[in-house]
Amino acid sequence: MTRNPRAADTSGSKEAKKSVSRSRTGCAACKQRRRKCDEVRPSCGNCVLTGRACVYPPPVPLRERREAQKGQALPGQQTPWHVLSVPDGPVTMPAPLMPLPPSHGKLLDPFDSLALSMPLKSQALFHYYYQVNNVYFSAPPFSARALIATASQDADVLRNVLLIASWHYTWNVGNMREFESTYQAHKVGSLQKVRDWIECENGRQSALKAIRSIATHCIVDVSLGNLTEAQTHQRGLLTVVEHLGLNSRAPTSFQEELMNRYILISIMFLQSLLSRVKDAQAHLSASTLKVETFVAIKQGHREELDGLRNRLRVLLLIPFFFISPRDDGPSPVDARSILQPMDKLTVEAEARIRAPLTKAREFWNKGTAVIAWFHIIEAHVSSLTKNWDVREDLDSMKPALQSAWTPLVAAGTLYFGVVISLWHQEVTDGLRLTTYLSQMVMHDVLGSRAAMLRWDDEHCKLWFWKAFVVALCLSLEEPEARSPVVVALEGEARHCIQEWSAVSGITAWADARKALESMVWPRYLHLEVEAAKVWIDSVNPPRMA
Repeated sequence: MTRNPRAADTSGSKEAKKSVSRSRTGCAACKQRRRKCDEVRPSCGNCVLTGRACVYPPPVPLRERREAQKGQALPGQQTPWHVLSVPDGPVTMPAPLMPLPPSHGKLLDPFDSLALSMPLKSQALFHYYYQVNNVYFSAPPFSARALIATASQDADVLRNVLLIASWHYTWNVGNMREFESTYQAHKVGSLQKVRDWIECENGRQSALKAIRSIATHCIVDVSLGNLTEAQTHQRGLLTVVEHLGLNSRAPTSFQEELMNRYILISIMFLQSLLSRVKDAQAHLSASTLKVETFVAIKQGHREELDGLRNRLRVLLLIPFFFISPRDDGPSPVDARSILQPMDKLTVEAEARIRAPLTKAREFWNKGTAVIAWFHIIEAHVSSLTKNWDVREDLDSMKPALQSAWTPLVAAGTLYFGVVISLWHQEVTDGLRLTTYLSQMVMHDVLGSRAAMLRWDDEHCKLWFWKAFVVALCLSLEEPEARSPVVVALEGEARHCIQEWSAVSGITAWADARKALESMVWPRYLHLEVEAAKVWIDSVNPPRMA
């Protein structure tokens, strides 16, 4: 029998421990979890067992490691910016950090010609992000060459990509120790640029960059458990949009359209994750909530079937909201690719409302909300590239139900938050958020009303569904809180409902409800009385005295 080298010697003497050299070539997940890696490629044994993405970071030469170690780690948390309270004096920034020396082994290494200073382990983080695409996609939706080419020309894009990469790495490995200082360096730099852009007088182009960066901070902070900071970012996001008047008209450029889409995704992700955390923390005391937030997020990754893998896959598509493979604008999407997962989520959300609070976690652990979010982002990608087809999961016998992506998702966001009560009321921004989303929807509804006469029945029902969701959501707001903008929006939505009734010949609520159900609508609506009243008052408006 072989003797255990760790067993105590019976003679009383202690055996000297054999020194084991630490492997520096194992995968990132094993390093962070302090597991011995068998270094099998493409996936080591530990990652195969745990279902994690197995990524081998590029080797960092000794000289570069020593240079990186000279840099001082930035503080773990920076005070979040708030657009309504900008300090008067200049922000004191830390001393410039030592960038990694260029790799002289490759004459034209694309990592040596990026638009942004790459301090500490920035190059390794960027390398991780584009390499991990090959783990989750057999045919990556965008090539590493395209990503590097875009990032090399735009420092703002690269900074956002690095923040998203930090988020992806943290969720994949379970912590950010490997890239903590690198993440903080780019976070501080990004927040400083946001302030500069907001104070810039030449306006719109700088504002678009600021909004994109704020949206990134919003989703990255909430994913790392910084809930208060994330909600502050969302309020600042809406303030900048309102200040520039971007919410009061349709987008005038492709970049504004991409900005609107990114805002929608950040809002939907923030509200969903906040609500999930609230459900998980329902039994905790206030003193332990802050400590338990990231723990609750990681617990969801473990409990949900394929939850972590689905999330990590989605995160690789986020750059499509600021990197576009085309310049001629997005094409329409097949609305069914979004409505079908919304319908499945509706069925499960109804069961959640009727079930005890203890069952709330089971709803989230089914993973339907994450899958719906993935399909929404997939539809966005499909509108930008012909190489991404989402119709393969749909009924090929049915013709495409075409819609612009932005108003459909804006209406879906209202539907999630109000109609099926997917989100906790305390985590939403109330009337302000509802107004912003309603404006997005009504730009499309009012702009396409003339086309209703030549549309088929399905497209007319989708048009009616968008208008009805807006009218119902706005009707629930307190009268004293309504601004003239809200009153006008609700009036326009109700008038569109009346027009659809006249064209379709439908006057009874029961028949109108069937039309809504043919798109997506709950069978057991908790707002049934309110919805019926919106229909009746729209079709038969009260006469003015």
